[in-house]
Amino acid sequence: MIVKVMRLLVLISATIACVRFGISIVYAQDVKGGTSTSDSTFLPPGATADTTEDQPGFLEKEFKRKAWQFHLLTLSSEPVKVTSQHQEYRADEHIIIYSGDVHVQRGPLSLQANRVLVDTWANKATMEGNVELRFEQDYITADRGIFEFDTKELHLENCQGIIQPELFFEAEILERLYPDPDTERGRYYFKNVLFTPCSQLVPQWSMQAREVYATAEEYMHLYGTAFLIHNIPFLWFPYWFYPIKTERSTGFLVPSFGYSTRDGWRFKNEFFWAITDHMDLTLTHDFKEEYRNEGKAEYRYALGPLSLGSFSYRYIHEKKDPYTEDIIPDDERDIHLVRGYQIHHFPWEIDWHLNLDYYSNDRINRLYGENNAAQVQSFTNSWAGFTRNWSKVMTSLSANYYQSSQLWESNDRKLDGTIQRLPSFSLAVPNTRIGTSGFYYSFRSQAENIVMYDKYLSTEPGLENDELAKIYFDEIRLYCNPRLRHIFPKKKTWFLITTDLDFWFTYWSEKRDYLFEPGREYTPEEWQAIWDHYNNYSNSLARFYLTDYTVWETLDSYEPHIGARTYYSGNGLVREAYQASVDFAGPQFYRIFDTSTVFDNVLKLKHRFWPGVTYTYVPYIDQSRIINFDYYIDYIEPAEGLTYYIKSDLIGRVYDPLADAITVRSLCRFTIQQTYDFRLDRYYNTYLDRYHDDPDNHPRPPRTLYPYSDITTRLEFFPSTRIWFLTTGSYDPYYDTLKRLNLDIYLQLKKWFFRSGWGLNKGIIFDPRDPNTQFKENYEYDDIEYAYLAAGGQLSGHWAASINTNYNLTEEKFHHFNSSIIYDAQCWGVSLSFLARQYQDQTLYGTNTGKQDPPYDEYNFMLTIHLKHVGDVGGYDTVEGLGMAP
Repeated sequence: MIVKVMRLLVLISATIACVRFGISIVYAQDVKGGTSTSDSTFLPPGATADTTEDQPGFLEKEFKRKAWQFHLLTLSSEPVKVTSQHQEYRADEHIIIYSGDVHVQRGPLSLQANRVLVDTWANKATMEGNVELRFEQDYITADRGIFEFDTKELHLENCQGIIQPELFFEAEILERLYPDPDTERGRYYFKNVLFTPCSQLVPQWSMQAREVYATAEEYMHLYGTAFLIHNIPFLWFPYWFYPIKTERSTGFLVPSFGYSTRDGWRFKNEFFWAITDHMDLTLTHDFKEEYRNEGKAEYRYALGPLSLGSFSYRYIHEKKDPYTEDIIPDDERDIHLVRGYQIHHFPWEIDWHLNLDYYSNDRINRLYGENNAAQVQSFTNSWAGFTRNWSKVMTSLSANYYQSSQLWESNDRKLDGTIQRLPSFSLAVPNTRIGTSGFYYSFRSQAENIVMYDKYLSTEPGLENDELAKIYFDEIRLYCNPRLRHIFPKKKTWFLITTDLDFWFTYWSEKRDYLFEPGREYTPEEWQAIWDHYNNYSNSLARFYLTDYTVWETLDSYEPHIGARTYYSGNGLVREAYQASVDFAGPQFYRIFDTSTVFDNVLKLKHRFWPGVTYTYVPYIDQSRIINFDYYIDYIEPAEGLTYYIKSDLIGRVYDPLADAITVRSLCRFTIQQTYDFRLDRYYNTYLDRYHDDPDNHPRPPRTLYPYSDITTRLEFFPSTRIWFLTTGSYDPYYDTLKRLNLDIYLQLKKWFFRSGWGLNKGIIFDPRDPNTQFKENYEYDDIEYAYLAAGGQLSGHWAASINTNYNLTEEKFHHFNSSIIYDAQCWGVSLSFLARQYQDQTLYGTNTGKQDPPYDEYNFMLTIHLKHVGDVGGYDTVEGLGMAP
């Protein structure tokens, strides 16, 4: 709507310029019975040369503030032409009269009237009879018009028009007033005006106002405004205003609303403040009837493409717990969150990065997280640093602060942890070719000081936040990882051998010397908390790797491999390790088929397949005393694995009739692979021998030691850009069962699309063939079979629909069901959406407590009304909070 109104005002301004620029300098000779075009520079009495000189400046001031298409007209060098059937000059009255199909034109801008009278003494022009102002497909018609050359004012009576695409208006009087003396922006006045995007004789909806005052690139003020439906007043406002700026403008955004069986009624209001051209602020109030009130302020700025930022403050006032329905105490209701980022580019190609992440209450993720993992553990990450990148070297210097809160409702305690990295320096060299050889090298390194502080706090009533135990580390870590790669042959051929050699050197200082406070006497409960933390290392910010001494080698017993060992040096722990791998892909077999006589658009097909094998070796290294802060640095997975695979694809040379071009694209791809681990084979056989010798006391070797991995397959089929098919699967040889299978199909028709899928996941919790029967009652197969469907398209006429659902075939229930019905008319539309889903606090009240509470059902209703050129009303479609049920 804003853009359309601006186009209307610009059309008026451009017409003024055309009339003044054309009529005041062009005089057409009288040619009876026909039309004539004259480019004469004759100046009638009352017009001076100064009049012509200020026109380009006037046009630039008017049009450069308007839409870009008018800017092109401003810079146009096309002459102004006046044609008419009759012309008359009355010297004694200082009047020029053009009559009979008067047409003034400059480029795409034109003015037509039955009669145009130019009073050179009063310096004004009067247009009468079928006055029409046109720019491309936009036009205004009027019965009569008066234009003042000196004041640049325009007066139109009984006018109407259309601004493309399809904004209609009618007005009893339309005036272009004297420009604002300070800003030189055009000012406009409408009397008894009606706006509507509807093309019907009786508009389906329209807006009517008694008087309207508007200033270009500022605001439109409406008095006595009515919103009409089929010309029947529906809403009335004594006064209303809204911005008509082509750029960002300050004002209230369209409010949103919706209803949920969990949240009740929901309303959202937003106010946008355009502070300057490069910064703005959005203020939001979000009300949810049942559980909370929320306010949010988000500030954004952009000084340039490399100097920008965004910061937000979010305040949540909770009413009650959505799970237990308990009223939250007053001192725990308020939650404060601060989020933000900043990027700034300094000289010498140095970039500054800042990320802020803070919350005042760890319940925020538990209550409003969209998955179960977020419910049980809240996590923040704040960091700041500098980066400097060269063509082949990347460096960074930063400081990081991580904060985590882990809840255990069943044990009446929680774990709060922090990790600080200050400073942290990294240097990396991307994969770089050495000369013209087949060798490539890369390098990455990192040096940082890490401080970790974990503490257990009680959540038991009366003992809240009492410290049960704590674990503390303070260390310096140095990490270095060079890599050398060789590819043979250098040119593409029927086989390819890729060899990689990685070397890792890592040093940890002696500062990391205790898991608890030295000299402190711990109670049995505190010791238990420490060991619980040790056994549940995955819940902490850092992980502890404990070696199974009955099977795996220890630091005292294993024989160090060449170039791979863990040892103490001075005041620190050193780990040296390497990885060697070689991949042989080939030989490649292929055949080309000429299909131009069979298919219209597929000219040729190339089918090829090739086997391959990859061997990876990483020697075992004792890592029982190493703390894992970063998985890719602190822990190296030993491996002696052989991966064998077969790949195949189908490439087509396809003619695209829409683009009238021939393209080469993949039509089908297939992969099947498995890995055999020689290292696990030795341990598996050791366990298997013990099991055969004494099956009553030794269990069958577990799946984790079985040397054969799952057999995985993947098939992708793309017969056209509108159809594709995908299937993935895996077979578990240990349990002799199909472990996973997924099918996914997509189809795009002219007015419809379909996407459907089916999946099967088999999670085996216990082995039913295990002869030990003490836990026999817990043996079960955890099968999940599901199906989903997503579809949408045009029903008939103005109606459309969409659906998205996920159905659990095993439990015979829907996890979520989302559907929408849409009605789209010529100038308005409405959509009604329904969302049903199940959510549950599974992590807090389910698995950790050994029970499964039934999931909660939630139903959301969303109504959106769309008014053309105005926007959407309603449409609260953000469904926040609580993890989805599995």
